[in-house]
Amino acid sequence: MDSRAGMAYRVGVWGKAGENTSSNYRELRNLVEALEEMGENGELQGHEIFLFTDNSVSEAVVLKGSSTSLLLYELVVRLWKLEMRYLCRIHFIHVAGTRMIYQGTDGLSRGDLMEGVMKCYPIFLLLCLHSKDGKDFAFG
Repeated sequence: MDSRAGMAYRVGVWGKAGENTSSNYRELRNLVEALEEMGENGELQGHEIFLFTDNSVSEAVVLKGSSTSLLLYELVVRLWKLEMRYLCRIHFIHVAGTRMIYQGTDGLSRGDLMEGVMKCYPIFLLLCLHSKDGKDFAFG
């Protein structure tokens, strides 16, 4: 994991571990593994984490606390274990894909490190959680 301006991110491609799995599984697994790494590095203890994703399946599985998919359910259990081990709280929040693109985090999956927050725009100016229509971004 690398960091820029106090923000952690991971860039990579899936190898054999991702073969024959859904994109929902791969996206959630990537998030869980990043959180596990943060825990091992002492970055979760007692913290409240807000994780924004445009993957509605990941958010739904985490909020429901279960899944008919054994692979997704196992990831939810790993999240519970992280919260218990590090006395932290992890929130999954769904945001529109258009916001992910605009704020620059969507491009990370392709290694694009020069958009939105990766270009050092302050993340809080790009979240706009109070806006239902997403039309009041700080930049545009």
